[in-house]
This record gives sequence, structure tokens and C-alpha cells, in this order.
Amino acid sequence: MDAADNDRIELAKETLEEVINHPDMTQCPVLVFANKMDIATLRPIQIVEKMGLHKLKRQWHMQPCCGLNGEGIIEGF
Repeated sequence: MDAADNDRIELAKETLEEVINHPDMTQCPVLVFANKMDIATLRPIQIVEKMGLHKLKRQWHMQPCCGLNGEGIIEGF
């Protein structure tokens, strides 16, 4: 998800919910890359709250990252 786009975080949340609520995805863990953390206005904990990750009843991880320089990508996996 684009951590620098506050206007679209609700769309990212809705999209995530559609994916994880699909019957084939019920047992899958969730990995969310919060990209553009180099220019983001939200802190990671705010992203977790706005995306509703803390309410998921499954294993999840939110990884702050920056696709431009690769920071956080390896750590997420």
C-alpha cells in the first residue's frame, strides 16, 4: 500500500478485506508492505490502525519499506 497517499488508505483497506475474505484465503497469513515510508506522513502504528490489521484474526505483518532504495523489502519476507 502507498503509505504516502492518505486519501486512498481506505481503498487499500477495502481491497485487503476483499482479498482476505475470499474463501481460498481464509488460512493465509497477511503481509502488507507500507511503501514510500521515506515520504509518508503516517507512522507505522497509524497505518496498522487505519488498515484494521490489529483486528485481523490471523497472522499478519506490516513492513514499512521504500521501493526506491529497497529499504525494508528483504525484512518483510
